[in-house]
Amino acid sequence: MNGGGHKTLRRRARVGAGVGVPRAFPLDTIDPAFWTPGPFPAYDPLTIVNGAVTVSVPSTGGNVSAGDAAAHGLAYHDFGPGYGDHVKLGFYWSMERPGEASPIAHVDLGEVEGGMGMYPASDIIQPGGGVGANGEPAWFLGTMGDTNANVFIPAWNSVRAWDAFEISRWGQGGDRALIEMVSSAGELEVFIDGHFVVAGEVPPALRGVTVHGFSVDNNQVHVTPGDTTDPFDRIPDWPSGYGPFTIERI
Repeated sequence: MNGGGHKTLRRRARVGAGVGVPRAFPLDTIDPAFWTPGPFPAYDPLTIVNGAVTVSVPSTGGNVSAGDAAAHGLAYHDFGPGYGDHVKLGFYWSMERPGEASPIAHVDLGEVEGGMGMYPASDIIQPGGGVGANGEPAWFLGTMGDTNANVFIPAWNSVRAWDAFEISRWGQGGDRALIEMVSSAGELEVFIDGHFVVAGEVPPALRGVTVHGFSVDNNQVHVTPGDTTDPFDRIPDWPSGYGPFTIERI
């Protein structure tokens, strides 16, 4: 596990055309001519409802299943040469817990790791440090998986419980928060509103991949809070993510 801190997002100086120039993609719609959807049933289709990125028809199966998306949606695009390393991605989380949102780095659904995301997970760290339900909120950096069966492959997880400052700042609801992922030389650093939260490695199979995107995961958004039964009674249209999606060579 990686410790948090109060360092701020730092910019690595690099030289080259387009470096340091952010590209922003509004998400009033998710244009299928640009964004490729994660394939169903591994991923549920993403929709835009009242400006929020969400899942309107959430699947009802278990959270970790090869055949059920469990309200986990994805959209991605190949940004081409120059975007395989030294990139910064941005996507907004609504702070409407227990909904989760993240930019997704280095998407390759031909690999079991699938891509890398950092989900602000509610109630996943047990007192004493174990991972499970009904514990403390956590910053959960790990594999997105080619299917839900390969979400958060242990070798590539970096998990840390929120500290007191983070709970007071991002645990009380309110306005949306910017999640940024910096991928550089096989390492990932994640920041929320410029505040460092967690770091980890890019799996070797995903390094250099120029495909990136965004995701929401509403698998914990239940009509009955704490529901642990299958089929799950997930709430449709929970507002978890917001555009714009941003990408920048750094």
